[in-house]
Amino acid sequence: MGGISIIKAVTTRSMFSVHALVSVYHVVDALDDLTYWAICLSLVALGFETAYTIVKRDGNEWKWFCPSVLFYLCCMVPVVWVLELDILKRRLNADKNSETEPSDDLWLIITEQLLLLVLILGRWILPKGEVTRDQLSQLLLVYIGTAADIIEFMDVLKEPNVRDDINLICVVLFVWSWSLIQFTLAVTVTKARKSRLAMDNYGLNNAEELAEKRKLKRSLFKRFPKFASMAIKDIVKTSSLLNNNGRETPDIEEKEEEDIGEFLKCLESDFWAIMVTLVLQDGPFLIIRMMLLIFFHVVSYTSIFFTCKNVMVIALLIYRLVVLHNERKDEENSKQTEEMTKETYNIYRTSFGVAYRIAQLDTSTD
Repeated sequence: MGGISIIKAVTTRSMFSVHALVSVYHVVDALDDLTYWAICLSLVALGFETAYTIVKRDGNEWKWFCPSVLFYLCCMVPVVWVLELDILKRRLNADKNSETEPSDDLWLIITEQLLLLVLILGRWILPKGEVTRDQLSQLLLVYIGTAADIIEFMDVLKEPNVRDDINLICVVLFVWSWSLIQFTLAVTVTKARKSRLAMDNYGLNNAEELAEKRKLKRSLFKRFPKFASMAIKDIVKTSSLLNNNGRETPDIEEKEEEDIGEFLKCLESDFWAIMVTLVLQDGPFLIIRMMLLIFFHVVSYTSIFFTCKNVMVIALLIYRLVVLHNERKDEENSKQTEEMTKETYNIYRTSFGVAYRIAQLDTSTD
């Protein structure tokens, strides 16, 4: 299994490196400036990260963060910035000299879209590490939806009121670069639905034990009718705390604490997933789109649709935060109730044990 993880890690990083080198080569060739080869310095860091992953981690990735994607983005983001600003420069020079405006660079469009495709494909191929298959599938689905929104967001650079404004272009490129950070994170962890532990209250192995138990119960009810009824009623309520022999299960408290710990862990991961979406994508995208719509009159069916989409997503994410908060409060209240039930059970169990022993002595005497 370790060999397969190493092969996947090397394959993915090789794909990142090849795409980055080809993109940088196009920048150097298009601008005829060898200094842009300095962008490839991040690939050197990617090489060291690859060696560390293979030697120290046996090819496995980290659970919450992917450094190889970060180094890949550190190389590709400057490439897109340089190409976008170069097109703007050529467009302004053409307008100044009354020349024909240069057409959109097909290579740039392919680079921007292929960047997102390589990110999704690379995250799919990368070894899962501590991420489960279910979490990885959810992560890839989230990435696909995110990529579609990011690609559309870059189309605002083609709008007439935006394409010649260097300040707006830089703002859009900055928000675009900011949104790509989420591809280095993996914070989509699902909350597993755990089945409650159910146990029988009393389990007797043979008819003799059953007869003896019934005899002791009758003696106990005769001697302490009111108290025995209360005790047995409370024990029935707390049957989940008993095993087949009527004794308290030693691991049940630890299991409950583990369940609560896992719930809080999932709650925190859900919270961070929501915050990442709000801070890195839908929040900034909505601000930029609203600004372009109100102040720069960039109105189109696509921009209006995605603006409404961002509003709805943010509303749903806030609603999700409220639901998580209420679930956490309910879990805390449930925990307090269980603790009170345990204390009541312990009190009744001690008193019931004494009464039960007295009844047993009376039965043996009879």
